[in-house]
Amino acid sequence: MTAMAPGDDARSSYTPIGRSTDPEEGAAPKVEEERFDLMADTYEFCALRLTEFCSANEKQTVHYLHLLHATTLWALNLFIQGSIVFVVWGASNDLERPWSDEVWEQSFGMTLKSAGEELLDAIRSGSKLDFDNSAKLLQKCDEQTGISTDLIYYIMIFIWLTNQMKEFKRVRDWWKMLWEVSPMTLERTTIVDTEKKVVQAMPIWLKVVLFIVVPFAKFVVFVPTTFVGFKFLALQTVAFAVVMKAVALQL
Repeated sequence: MTAMAPGDDARSSYTPIGRSTDPEEGAAPKVEEERFDLMADTYEFCALRLTEFCSANEKQTVHYLHLLHATTLWALNLFIQGSIVFVVWGASNDLERPWSDEVWEQSFGMTLKSAGEELLDAIRSGSKLDFDNSAKLLQKCDEQTGISTDLIYYIMIFIWLTNQMKEFKRVRDWWKMLWEVSPMTLERTTIVDTEKKVVQAMPIWLKVVLFIVVPFAKFVVFVPTTFVGFKFLALQTVAFAVVMKAVALQL
């Protein structure tokens, strides 16, 4: 099923309202429309079933079963994605905790910033570190040399961001489509066309519900997932681990 904005051809799809071609003399303006096809994911499947349910003139048992099935999958998918984000968030926090000022105060008697300044001064002066736990600090530094260049972090994070931007663009397209799809009018009194393949109009309340079901839900998952992915990759200390976990996050 596809969604569409005002226009003459119900088999096309939506474009911004008001964009029209030059009409023939005495004819009404025609609005160009472009197709907005649904993707095969749980969120848009739920939107399809919801639209199908609302457009049915006579509600039958199959309509209720379809809607129940779709909403169950939607809720389950949202729960699973949220759980994965929560687990990765916890793992990244565990990796970050040893670098907190509280832990460094306990282990080295100074903050991470102070330790960095001590190391920088020692490098510049060519002298040895002369404070307690200096050997432990150097060992801590040695653990971070598993990645010889910072470039690999930027590359993997860029790949991760590029992958996530696909989801962001889909959210943007849904916002645009819901804004531009035609409201119910005297010319369009039904949600779907006669072939029941194209959404030709939507009441305002259905737009709001679909906004929550698809773009808002996707955005709620997208933002923390992107941030947690950045954080998780930046805390890795082995080159192979950065590459493999960047691939795993995209799956």
